[in-house]
Amino acid sequence: MDSNQPPSAVATTAANQNPADAIRKYWLILLASRWVVINTAAICIIAGILYSFRSTPLYEATGNLLINPEGGGLLAGQSVINLMGRDTEYLQTQYRVLQSRTILEKVVSKLRLDEDLRYKEEPDRAQALAKDLRVTPVRLTRLVTVSCLHPDPARAKDIVNSLMDAFIADNQSQKSFTAIEAYRQLRQEVQAQENDLKGIMQSMQQYRIANQASSLDERANTVNATAMRAKEFSEQRRVTAEEAMRLAVEAEAWGKQGKRLAEFPGVAADAEVARAKVTLAEHESQFASITNRYGPKHPTYRSMAASIASDVRRLEAETARAFRALKARADLEKNNHEAAVKAEKEKDAEVGKLNELRINYEMLNSKKLRIETMYQTILGKAKEFELSGKEIAQNVRVVDGAGTPVLPAKPRKPLIT
Repeated sequence: MDSNQPPSAVATTAANQNPADAIRKYWLILLASRWVVINTAAICIIAGILYSFRSTPLYEATGNLLINPEGGGLLAGQSVINLMGRDTEYLQTQYRVLQSRTILEKVVSKLRLDEDLRYKEEPDRAQALAKDLRVTPVRLTRLVTVSCLHPDPARAKDIVNSLMDAFIADNQSQKSFTAIEAYRQLRQEVQAQENDLKGIMQSMQQYRIANQASSLDERANTVNATAMRAKEFSEQRRVTAEEAMRLAVEAEAWGKQGKRLAEFPGVAADAEVARAKVTLAEHESQFASITNRYGPKHPTYRSMAASIASDVRRLEAETARAFRALKARADLEKNNHEAAVKAEKEKDAEVGKLNELRINYEMLNSKKLRIETMYQTILGKAKEFELSGKEIAQNVRVVDGAGTPVLPAKPRKPLIT
């Protein structure tokens, strides 16, 4: 092989040869370049080790905050003033506040980070601090993890704890401001609710007079009982009508299939059809016994044959009558069911009209109760606020304070190497 031949040419030539020759030539290429590979690997390993051991180790302190929905406070459970937005938006807002410049500047001032070597030369210390912080919501919980990287493990711990304390203090301050603003509206709302209460009581009095509301309950009991009986009767008629119509349809299908209607259960159960079948069977039995003794021209033979023919005609007539009776009964029961349904609807309409009167009255009464409850609640809250000055429930607390980390989080020497 030409030693001056470039590796690319060798590879091209090897590709056109058999696999054994190609492998051998690639192996020769690797042997020729072995020192380049070895030197490159050695340089990378040495560079990684030097970087790992010369880099300043950074320690990560971590704490956990619990952010509950805002539900307590001056107007807890009331709809006068909505003090909280949708839950997801509220949590996202709190995460932003936790990383806001206002909170960060409070931490910088409290811990005098302007004298910290890591931030001393930074023109914007709050922004520099933000780069070392990480706020991570814990999935499917209301917990949020706050972490800080710093060369000094004790300083990392202090920054995380101070950040969480500053956030809680700011949250409390904002809620105090909100409570004061709410109280200003409380006094106006008290007066408005008092006026509404007077108005609804007058409306209820007028409605009772106009619709005899005092006797609605007694009327409702009677009408509801009548409607229930109508419903039960309609259901009975429905079952009876369906059964009668089923028999009529099956009987008609039985005949279309070429079967004898006299054998259909609903027709065979008819008393006259049953008697006709019994008579026919008796005469046929007698006829069978005389056929061995008499010929077709004998009077006894002819008489018995005539009787059988008469029995057959009678059976056919009774079968037809019973079939017509099945259909007539189906039509009758259908009409009875329709009449029962109509009566049921009329009773339901009467119940509905009466219920509408009751509902309207109950709505007025319910509105009155709500206004009374609201009025009493707001009045009580206003009095409590006047006595205590505020009523604020904290919804944010520290679950796990940051501890002093023992091992550095960065650089990760084994991974870099």
